[in-house]
Amino acid sequence: MDYRESVGKLMAPVFQIGKNGSAAQIAEALEVLDETRKKLYTILAEG
Repeated sequence: MDYRESVGKLMAPVFQIGKNGSAAQIAEALEVLDETRKKLYTILAEG
């Protein structure tokens, strides 16, 4: 799968939760996004 395609597929549920999610869903999504961001920075640091 192409990198940009994968990012595009990620954005759909991110926006959907942001627009229609409950407070609990948004809080959980924020945790997932924060952890994902940290992992991506770890990948950069290893390179």
